[in-house]
Order: sequence, then C-alpha cells, then structure tokens
Amino acid sequence: MHGSVAAPTASVASLLTVIAPRANAVTDFERLAALQRTALLDSPAEDSFDRLTRLARRLLGVPVALVSLIDEHRQFFKSADGLPEPWASLRETPLSYSFCQHVVNQAAPLVVEDARLNPLVSENLAVRDLGVIAYAGVPLTLPDGHVLGSFAAIDVAPRKWTDDDLTTLRDLAAAMTEAELRLSLDEAQKQTANAQTAESLLRQSEFRVRVMLDVASDTFTSFPEKLKHLLRVGCQQFGLERAFIAEQAGPDGGAADPFSIAWSFSLVSGTLPEEKSLQESLCRRVMAPHEKPLMANIAFIGAPIRIADGDRGCLCFYGASSQQEMFALSGQEFVNLLAQWIGSEMSRQRSEAALAKTQERYELALLGSKDGLWDWDIVSDDVINSPRWKAMLGYADHELPNDPTVWDTLLHPENKQAALKSLNDYLAV
Repeated sequence: MHGSVAAPTASVASLLTVIAPRANAVTDFERLAALQRTALLDSPAEDSFDRLTRLARRLLGVPVALVSLIDEHRQFFKSADGLPEPWASLRETPLSYSFCQHVVNQAAPLVVEDARLNPLVSENLAVRDLGVIAYAGVPLTLPDGHVLGSFAAIDVAPRKWTDDDLTTLRDLAAAMTEAELRLSLDEAQKQTANAQTAESLLRQSEFRVRVMLDVASDTFTSFPEKLKHLLRVGCQQFGLERAFIAEQAGPDGGAADPFSIAWSFSLVSGTLPEEKSLQESLCRRVMAPHEKPLMANIAFIGAPIRIADGDRGCLCFYGASSQQEMFALSGQEFVNLLAQWIGSEMSRQRSEAALAKTQERYELALLGSKDGLWDWDIVSDDVINSPRWKAMLGYADHELPNDPTVWDTLLHPENKQAALKSLNDYLAV
C-alpha cells in the first residue's frame, strides 16, 4: 500500500492515497520570510526541542524522530534524535534527502508505509543512503498558516502507522510552541506583559514535556506510582483539586455502558456532593465533547483513553469553580498526551498479564504430561530443555544446561556427522 499526503484531520487510511502536488510552497517567499523571522534556522540545539523528539521516539517506538525546517535548498534539523552520523552532526541535508519537504508543500501530513514502493519518495536519496523506509510527518504550522517544516517519525522497516501514531505526532507538534513564542516575543518587545506571558507558557510547556519524558523513561517506578505522580502534576498545572481515571467496558463500547473508577486523586480532603454521579457525568462529557457543560460550578478538562480489547476510558481533572473555566489549547494537548501514554501502558500491562497466564498454563500442562520438550530459537540462539526431556535421556535437571551446544555433545559419534549435515542443509534453505 502506498503512502502520501492528505487532509490534516484525516485518518491514516485516508492518508494512504497519492495526491497531486499543489504549487511549490517550499520556495514561497512569504513562507521563507516567516521561517527567517523565527530565527530557528542554524540555531543551536535546545533541550526544549530535544525533549519532544526523545518523547516521540519512546511513545511511538521508532529509531528516529525529527523537527525539520525546510528552506529553498535544504532541510535543517532543529532537533534529531536517533539520526546517524554524519547527519546528526551536520544537522542538515539537501532537499534530495527530504521527505519533510512534501509535508510543507501540501501543508498536510505525509504517511509512508514503505518508501521503496511509494512513487512520491521511492527515488529519494534518504531511502538509499539513510535507510529510511517508513515515515510519518505532520506540519509545523504558524498561526498565520505558514508551514515551517515537519515533526516526523522514521522507521527503518515497513510500518503500518495508526491513527493514534498520527495523533501523538500532532499533539507533540502542537506542543512545540517555541517558534510561535519567539515570534510573539520579537513582536512584543514593547509590551512587557505579553512577553512575560509568552515566557511563562514556554516554561510551562517545557515542564510538561519534561514530566512526560521522565515518566516514560522511568523503568523503576511502578505504574500506580507513576499515575499518582501524573495526576498530582495535572491537578497542580490546571489549578484543579481532583482527578480520576475511569474505564468503560461493554460488548460494543457504547455510550450507555457504565464507567468504573480505576484510579482517583485529590489535593484536598473530603468529597463533593454526589461525587460518584458527578464523575460519571464528567466521563460522558469528556467522551462526547459536543454536549453542553453539565454544571456551572464545576471546572474540568479531560481526554478519552483508548485501551486494548475494545475497552476505553477517560482521564479527567476537575474541581469546584465559581465560573466555567477555559483552558489553553496547550493544556488540552498535555491531557491528550497523558491519556495516550496511560492507554498504552494499560494495554501493555493487560498483554503482559495475558502472556504470563498463558505461559503459566503452558508450563503446568507440560509438567503434567509425559512428553519432553527441546526448543531452539535459531534467531536468538536460546534453547529450552525441559526437565522431562533431560530425564528421558537419563540426566537430572541440573546436569544439562539450557545451551545450544548440549544437543551436539549428546549425539552418538556414528550419527553425529550425518545429523549435523542434515541440520545445516535445513538451515541453508
């Protein structure tokens, strides 16, 4: 299946069609002028950008993530995590190596499952020299509509990108407010209050990205402790006292299926009147944002959570308020990222639990049978010799290690050469 460009709000399925290019926006004078005004071209690497590309790699599981800015001759990497040398040090390539130029030219995402099969990019030098096979990039767009470049994820093997992958890229690209803030600061030098607001938003955005990166990379803290930390940070960021994560399970995941509270957190003691009913109502409001607010004295912000096996849930921060509060777009993007990570972790934990249960049943069945098992993973060179298999050969469990050389040493000398030849002939096929 070939990938290409489509509308920014489209699903991955609709993006996988080839669309004729429009007039070349890469060389558009006004776009290039807007890019120059940001002062991002040829600027040093910065943590605020590098945190985002590191987070993208972890959330999407890709080897490379980029913030690429396109001028008329080249693509400049404001941030590139995982890019090999010499490109990582050069921090730029000619446009002949650029997939991101097509994102600028279309002002829309570009989704490529296998670049070798895609006529738009199959001749791109990045395929040959950098090993770029799969690509997903979303536009970095200024408020005036000019596209500076692309926030992109790259894989070195064919990949079917999901709608959640694109949502993650869009959220991270939107969180990258550095360019917009630089424009605001440059144009508002005489307006101290506006400049202070822009700097505050930048610090807030960097803090939120750092929180996500720290949690995603932490391999020691338990999942419940991570959730408690994230719920506390969210409450503090939004000035709301309470938060919860709810799951909704049903045969069809319908709106009428009940929610159950999986985790909750509060900065204050006590409860609100009819809190359980309120939480249920907030869940339905989060899952159906077109509905009208339910209570004028409750402020909230939330996002849906997608969990494996068709289940879903919601993340919500809420609290008592004298008026309905409006939260900045960056706040909603932060909640979306939290919900994305929570859903991924809940799905992973379910998969691991199911695998552990299957493994346990398999081991019980094996122990209860009279069959011996010898298993060799040729790729990893891992071997499993079951205790029953060893006993059938007259050995105690501790006498034969789980080692690929054991089988060789146990062969009868008269049969060894023929057996090894048969094995090598089979592996050569």
